[in-house]
Amino acid sequence: MTILRRLAAAAAAGAVAIALLPATASAAAAPAAPDARAGTKVDWRAVPLKSPYPDAGAESRDIECIGRTCLILGLIGDERSGAPYLTTLTGRTSTTALISKVPGTTGRSLSCPTTDWCMVVGSVYTKAPSDRTWAASYSGGKWTTHKTPTPTNGMKGQGYLSGVSCTSSTWCAAVGWYFDPDGDAQGLLLTWDGKSWTRVEKSATRSRFIPAIDCVSPQHCVLVGGKQAGPASIQIRRWTPSGWSRVAGAPAGTDGFTASVSCESMKSCLITARKDSETPVLLRTSNRTARKIALPNGPGRPFELRSVSCDPTGTCFAVGAVMQQANDRATSSIAQISPSDQVTLSRPYRNFTQGSALMAIDCDVRCVATGQGASGVDPFTTFALIQRPTPGR
Repeated sequence: MTILRRLAAAAAAGAVAIALLPATASAAAAPAAPDARAGTKVDWRAVPLKSPYPDAGAESRDIECIGRTCLILGLIGDERSGAPYLTTLTGRTSTTALISKVPGTTGRSLSCPTTDWCMVVGSVYTKAPSDRTWAASYSGGKWTTHKTPTPTNGMKGQGYLSGVSCTSSTWCAAVGWYFDPDGDAQGLLLTWDGKSWTRVEKSATRSRFIPAIDCVSPQHCVLVGGKQAGPASIQIRRWTPSGWSRVAGAPAGTDGFTASVSCESMKSCLITARKDSETPVLLRTSNRTARKIALPNGPGRPFELRSVSCDPTGTCFAVGAVMQQANDRATSSIAQISPSDQVTLSRPYRNFTQGSALMAIDCDVRCVATGQGASGVDPFTTFALIQRPTPGR
C-alpha cells in the first residue's frame, strides 16, 4: 500500500454540523419544567485510540455503539490520498483494521445494526472529475465494496454519499449529492435491499444537497439538507407510511450543509445546525415543526457542533469544539441537553497543545464521543471520551 500523507492544519478548521431530534407532541406543548438533572455534569473518561499507521495521522468521522462495544469510523491521511479504517472499542481496549486500501477512499458515515454487520458510505477521489460515490459492508470478518447508482443526468458520475442509516443487514438508506451537467448540486437518496443499492425518485431529494439521514424503521426516516447557493436554509423532511412531509420552523439563515440527525423513536428526533456560517444551533422537532433550544452565552459557547445523541434517561449530548480566547485554539466541547432543554456546556479534555475537536457521539448503555487533536508538529491522533458513571446503572 502506498504511504499515506500526514494530516496537517489545525484542529480548529472545519464546518459546523447539524443534528435533528424531534420530541413528542405532548412534550412540545408543555412548558419547560424544572429538571433535577439539568445542572448535573457528566464525568468523562478519556481513552486514546490506536491507528493502523500512527505516523500518518488520523481523524474520527463517525461512531456507532451497541451495548458496551463501539465501532468508530476513521480516516488515515487526507481525502485525496488516505484510506478509511474501523476501530472497535470495548472498555479501554481498541483494535483497528483498514476498510479499504485504495488511496483516496473516504468513509463519511457508518451504520451498524449489529456488531458483526456494518455499512459505510463515502466517496473515492479520482482525478477526473474528482469524486464518485462509494459504499462498503462488513460481514463475516471482511469488507465488500458495492456499486452505487450514478444519476443519468450527473456530471461524469461525480457525487458524494455523506449519511447512512440501516435498520438491518437487508435495509439501509443513504444520502448525499451529485453534480448535474450545469455544475449544480442535486440531492441523492439510495436504498439497500441486502444485495444492491437503488436510487429513490426525485420527489424525496428536493434539497440541493443532503448530508444526513436517520431511520427508526424503513417506514420512518428523517433527512436533513439545504441549498447550494443563495441565502442559507436548512430543509428537513420526514418519511412515514403516508409519504414525505416537510418539517418547518428552522431559523432563517440556518445552514444544513454539514447536518447530522439522530432519531430515538418514531416520534422523536433532535438537531444541531449552523447559523450564519459560524454560530451553532440546536433544534428540537415535534412532528412537522422544529423549535430552537437556547445555548448559554459566554466564552465556553461552542463555535461548532457536529453530532448529537441521547442516553436512555432522555439527556442528550451535542459535541464539537470551542475556541479558546487566550490562544485562539480549538478545544473539544460538549453541550449537555436536559429533557427540559436546559443546556450545560463543558470542555472535558484539553490535553492537546495545538487543539482538539469532537466529531461524533453515540449513546446506548452509555455515551461515547470521539474526536482528534494535535500537539506540536505531531499529526492528529484520535481519542474517545466515555461517559461515567452511566446514569441509572
